[in-house]
Amino acid sequence: MTDDKLNNYEISVVIPYYNADDFFDECINSILNQTCRAKQIIIVNDGSHPRSIQYLEQYKSVAEIIHLDKGQGVASARNIALGYAKYPWIAFQDADDIWEPNKLELQIEALNSHPEWIGCHTGVLTFDKTGTLNTYCNKPSPLKVTDLLQGSHMTPPSLLIKKSVIEELGFFDTSFTNSSDYDFSILLTKNDYLLGFVPEPLIRVRRSDHGNISSFGYRTLRCHIKLVFKHSDIFIRVGRLNSTRRFLAKSLSESGAKIGGIKGATLYKVGRLLGL
Repeated sequence: MTDDKLNNYEISVVIPYYNADDFFDECINSILNQTCRAKQIIIVNDGSHPRSIQYLEQYKSVAEIIHLDKGQGVASARNIALGYAKYPWIAFQDADDIWEPNKLELQIEALNSHPEWIGCHTGVLTFDKTGTLNTYCNKPSPLKVTDLLQGSHMTPPSLLIKKSVIEELGFFDTSFTNSSDYDFSILLTKNDYLLGFVPEPLIRVRRSDHGNISSFGYRTLRCHIKLVFKHSDIFIRVGRLNSTRRFLAKSLSESGAKIGGIKGATLYKVGRLLGL
């Protein structure tokens, strides 16, 4: 790709950070070593342990670092970082994940080939300390609202998108304790924006226990129920009752598996029965 085409994409990278000292060096180096370099890196320290303030000092020469006294959640952290973003394209990254070296370059190539797209996301490889877990490279492109009745499809660390579109949609909904990215994907497609897909695993997403998995399962279930109510016009009018039932069944089963114990097993069984 010519330098002129690369230079048309001035990119700010947004990174919410929470107690990720053990993983962050690998994360930020994967950004700094891109074949197409971003113009700006913004790190929002979302109320991490006090030692993280000192830890992040080593990156102040390559990134803008904003420290929040109290954790506000990933949606708020992303919104705050977006307020500091100087450039018209936004790439998201999570503090424990890793980009492949040509991630941004291949996304820019795809966007040059599809000027109708307002952004694109990529395939994902998941891993933990034992090695590779799964690879997800079969996603619809461009993403349609009906696709989102089956699953979220897009994970933020894979996303490169116009900043103006995020602003037009009102940023991320901070009332979601998680799944704000799922909500954002629905808003994109509801408003007829075309989000493309690059079918290569250009990010590595870490799967490990950073906290209380049971609590995460409850939060996910609550947020997925909230998604159905917030976007009832999509889930009921477009997807109709069968799609809504399947979505809730999947949420119950997956959340139940995370919660564990008797309550988790009950939720899992209810989900399986609802999905029949």
